Amino acid sequence: MKQARQLFALGVVLLSLLISCRQDTADPEVTIEPVSTPTLHPLFSHGPTAEPQPTSTPRPTREEPVSAPPRVDAYENAKELPVFSDELAPNWSLDISWDLDYEIVSDVAHSGTNSIKVTPKKEEAGLYFTVKEDANRAYSRDEVLGISFWLYSGEDIIETDDLAVTVTGSNQYPYWASGDDSVPSPDDLPPFSETRLYYLNINRDIPAETWVLVELWLDDREFDPVYEYVTGLYIKNDADLIRPFYVDDVNIITLDPLSGVETATESPLLIAVDAERDVRPISPLIYGMNFASPDLVQELQIPVNRWGGNATTRYNWQIDATNRGADWYFMNTPNENENPDALPAGSASDGFIAANQGIDAETILTIPIIGWTAKNREINCGFSVEKYGEQAEVAPDNEDCGNGIRPDGTLITDTVATDTSLAVGENFTQQWLDYLQREFGQADDGGVKFYSLDNEPTLWNVTHRDIHPEPVGYDELLNRTEQYAALIKETDPTAQVLGPVLWGWTAYFYSGIDVASGENYWRNPPDQSEHEDLPLVAWYLQELNAYEETNGTRLLDYFDLHYYPQADGIALQPVGDAANQALRLRSTRSLWDPTYVDESWIDEPVQLIPRMREWVDTYYPETKIAISEYNWGAADDINGALTQADVLGIFGREGVDLATLWESPDVDSPLAYAFRMFRNYDGQNGKFGDTAVWSTSENQDLVSVYSALDSETGSLYIMLINKDPDLPVATRFQIENFPRPQSVTLYRYDADNLDEIVSETIDLNTESVLLPPYSINLYVLSLED
Repeated sequence: MKQARQLFALGVVLLSLLISCRQDTADPEVTIEPVSTPTLHPLFSHGPTAEPQPTSTPRPTREEPVSAPPRVDAYENAKELPVFSDELAPNWSLDISWDLDYEIVSDVAHSGTNSIKVTPKKEEAGLYFTVKEDANRAYSRDEVLGISFWLYSGEDIIETDDLAVTVTGSNQYPYWASGDDSVPSPDDLPPFSETRLYYLNINRDIPAETWVLVELWLDDREFDPVYEYVTGLYIKNDADLIRPFYVDDVNIITLDPLSGVETATESPLLIAVDAERDVRPISPLIYGMNFASPDLVQELQIPVNRWGGNATTRYNWQIDATNRGADWYFMNTPNENENPDALPAGSASDGFIAANQGIDAETILTIPIIGWTAKNREINCGFSVEKYGEQAEVAPDNEDCGNGIRPDGTLITDTVATDTSLAVGENFTQQWLDYLQREFGQADDGGVKFYSLDNEPTLWNVTHRDIHPEPVGYDELLNRTEQYAALIKETDPTAQVLGPVLWGWTAYFYSGIDVASGENYWRNPPDQSEHEDLPLVAWYLQELNAYEETNGTRLLDYFDLHYYPQADGIALQPVGDAANQALRLRSTRSLWDPTYVDESWIDEPVQLIPRMREWVDTYYPETKIAISEYNWGAADDINGALTQADVLGIFGREGVDLATLWESPDVDSPLAYAFRMFRNYDGQNGKFGDTAVWSTSENQDLVSVYSALDSETGSLYIMLINKDPDLPVATRFQIENFPRPQSVTLYRYDADNLDEIVSETIDLNTESVLLPPYSINLYVLSLED
């Protein structure tokens, strides 16, 4: 037998006889019993396989090499993924090994400290490395170049046909599965070739106590069938090798997708997701807008549409007219109406509500509580030039309407409110509420569901100073809230009320009286000091909680604030230069991060959402939180789209209950595409998941991650936002507590595709996934085909 093998080494190619397959029965005392019988090729009984190249090289001494140099070094794009290196890799198992003992030992090792000692108990025993069913990655046949391992001969030589190596796969499962027959067998033979050592550049017998590298390259298995996944590899012995040998440094050799690609990080960025951690519902109402058109609402599936802003503070529902306040020269302006004689029927507010009803969007309707309303449908001016004299600016479309500031910069203060407005009270609002119920029904019957208590009242002495020059204080804000919220609740108990609808940072803490008290007002705010030294919103919530305890009626359902980032060149502004774009992307951290010092005059952590939640939990528990106006600018640029997507992801992760963007974007703008990525990513109403789960990025400033489950289908959604404008980012995924998906589809919006969302089916389990620069990437992991 030894002479025959030496003759083969001199160039005689021998085909071995078929040897019967191993017996399924194993001695339980000395062997490893497989979970089930894998389909295996009998040792040395080849069907068609790669032809060996004979050699006439004489048998070497121990000092001479016994294997070729590592072929993996010749591949610039090859990458070795460990199967065993001191310990078995988490994705891999040896449980299906048969007819042998194996143990991890430290007395012999090729590298590190440990190797696997293998002791066959009979001919055709197999050490079988298999991909586990719960592995967090798959090994696509297209990406796998081959396998490698180091073999130690032990106390005696290993001859070139003492061992055979096989790589197995599947067309159905990315892991080893019992009874898998998805790979067809050629000519009724098992599908995977067993390849002896002399086919693998082990061209001489291995001397005792010698390590050799064994490499098997799948492209050399030219007679093996085509299959989709690599699921395992095994090493099997001949009858002459019934003694211990050792295996170490077992690797899968894959293509490195990052080879030759410059990326923003030196190594792939870890994206970790746990589908059973920090689970909480995502309110669909966070995807709202202000004054979105019906077409935009319908196409983007916008769930809530707000009628708000400064112009709604003096809206007269009876005549369909308003006063624009400081936004437009304090001018009374009638809405366009084809039949004003039919008013209030057919008003702009009626049309807004009816359009929302027709496309299943909820309405937030602003209810004026200032006590004044536009007096007619004529053009009237709060600061008439004819009446009050020359002013610093006048309306370009009406030179009689000034801005209320004299040429020397002083304010005109002796105005008469009735120049433009009528004093109104509860009866005016009661009539509107009754009318709305007659026309549209109660909130729980499809009518107006949300009522907002006016708009930014602590700025009335600025935005509506022609009728309300006095700054609003703690008491006025609370009194008007109680008056009008009670009216709404009495008229429609199923409606939801939002308040106090304050403009921004200083208004959260100080009243209009405080701010108007003088320079450095925050050092000694007079109004706050008379109200327990509590921030305005804290006191407001506390008093409404006391009202409910006394009267048994909850007046406030949503604690509603506005938020506009205060750094220069961000909110409502064009995209700006590179520095401004980077700042825009960073500034979203002000919504949640207690370590982020706001890069504006605020100059301290805002952490808006946790702060709002803390105020509610402390002063009025179970009140929901809303941000009914916000804006980060750059609506017509990919930078704005990335920022908006980041904001929507933050709202969902942090548990905001309602949010509406100011202003509504153009339907084809990048900002609209940011909403599409959450509300209609596939053009078939595909939506981001409705249940947030824990996820994290190694560098949230570079790549943001937001993850959610679909409560109906069980699909997992992972949204990644690459904020680097120039370079792609390589990421790697670690996904826990989620079943292996049937499919993974990527939907992407990026700087190279500004007019569409592109999609492709991908393997998310590859070692790394490349995110293009300035891109929004949504991975949909579906449990269904």
